Amino acid sequence: MDETPETVAPETTEQKPEPVEPGPDASVDAWVHYINQKYPRHGVTAPGSHMGRR
Repeated sequence: MDETPETVAPETTEQKPEPVEPGPDASVDAWVHYINQKYPRHGVTAPGSHMGRR
């Protein structure tokens, strides 16, 4: 649980590196942080997912 405030900043012009997938023993927070970085929510749920959207 060592999340720094810089990771929550909005999109800037700098390129963010590809997030590294946490290991099987990683905490749920680490996985949520990884998923949110890999698949940013721009009005869309998960890629290819239409759950809850019409």
